[in-house]
Amino acid sequence: MRAAALLPVLALYGLVGWTSPGYDDEIFTIAWIEAAASVRDLLATIASRDTHPPGSYLIGMGLARLGLGWSEIRALAGAVTALSLWGLWRVCAPAGRAEAAFAWMAICLNPTVLLWGATLRWYSFFLPLFIALIVLVVVNPASRWRFWGLFCMASAGLVWLGYLALVLLPAVLAAALWRRRRLIGGEWGAIAVFAGLWAMAIAPQVLLVLPQQLDRGIAVHALGPARRVLGAAMHVLAGQASMPVSLGAVAFALGNLALLGLGLRRAWGMPGTIGVIVFLGGLAGAGAAGITGHFRSLVLLVPAQAMWQGALFGAIRGQVPRAAVALCFAVGTLAGLANVIGHRDTTKGSWNTPYAAILSAIEAARRDCPSLAVTSFDPVLAWHLGARGIALAPASGPGFEALINDAAACLATVETFRGRTPVELHRRFAEAIAARPGPRRVVEFGPDRHAWFKRRFDPDVPDHAARLTVFPGRAAPGPNDG
Repeated sequence: MRAAALLPVLALYGLVGWTSPGYDDEIFTIAWIEAAASVRDLLATIASRDTHPPGSYLIGMGLARLGLGWSEIRALAGAVTALSLWGLWRVCAPAGRAEAAFAWMAICLNPTVLLWGATLRWYSFFLPLFIALIVLVVVNPASRWRFWGLFCMASAGLVWLGYLALVLLPAVLAAALWRRRRLIGGEWGAIAVFAGLWAMAIAPQVLLVLPQQLDRGIAVHALGPARRVLGAAMHVLAGQASMPVSLGAVAFALGNLALLGLGLRRAWGMPGTIGVIVFLGGLAGAGAAGITGHFRSLVLLVPAQAMWQGALFGAIRGQVPRAAVALCFAVGTLAGLANVIGHRDTTKGSWNTPYAAILSAIEAARRDCPSLAVTSFDPVLAWHLGARGIALAPASGPGFEALINDAAACLATVETFRGRTPVELHRRFAEAIAARPGPRRVVEFGPDRHAWFKRRFDPDVPDHAARLTVFPGRAAPGPNDG
């Protein structure tokens, strides 16, 4: 029965990975990998331009060189994440049927993990290895050399995949020391040996590359104390697959609060469990590092949080309270999964952009005007148009205003959320589109029901995910025209 529980999780993650059009950061990943002539070129690009270690890029390059397409790599990453989540559930699920079902929902179907676990970014490669490390602590093999050797290898791999490992590993180490507390007296020699090997394995990246990357990436996390607390609270209570003011987020928040209120008072031994040590320890580390405001990174703690949620649910007494908590989690889970699968209403703006509909509209416009020029500042759209053989004049490049102002040109412009585009450039692009004379056809995609809420944090958030404006221009005379 537990083996059958793997199939829907594999199908879900594989489907999301296969059908995803990608988001902005994924396109930069693809561009750098495809432009690199060698591993050395890729490493140099990452060291000089990115803020992350090279591990996920090297995995992506290796899979691409084996002939896999990017959709296939996403699906594969999703399947590996799904398998790791199922494995975690297998080793920590409670014995009761209802308790095991709740734990399966919390661990395997968490919408936030689905949002980030089937992509080309480092989260999708970090998550399975991080979960494997937690499983190692839970299983706790008796051999000190096997345990600490595997712990060392997995920990070093995590640092090469994401620098957040340096923040989270102390919590996992604390859980490991607690788990092996009856054996630890005779293991300090093995721990010292593998700690030295671990330090040597991560030293080249941490000492030579991390300092310059940290200087470039620190601005993303330079948020005030209130934003850091708000980010942590929003992630812990509501997740990231539903906007905080939506039904799914509210259901999750109510479920989590009820779970704590009803379960924690009957589970005084809970602070000694592996899940809560990793979750609360990792959250404290992220808070001390000042990165909880950039809350997407907290997705890595979701599996540990879900372990704790499953244990708390088992501590609740009474059918009505248990049913109420389960209902809240079911509503939040279904709403979040629908958002992720349907690419709508998540906290990741680029994920919510309906690229398939936009591309279809552009191709329809090209059938009416084969010479149609397209301009936009959206990197995902640019990549997909290039894959279809349609050149895009980037709105971030020189001369885009002249192209827009050319009343004779058959033109399509696409406006999406500003993202990384400088504010002034974004303003000039919108003003040039508004000022062009002549007929136009405007199509708006994906009305954003939560734009009013998002504008509290970024005033540039539009009411629609995208706006396509088609200018028919003046057709050039044909060979038989007089």
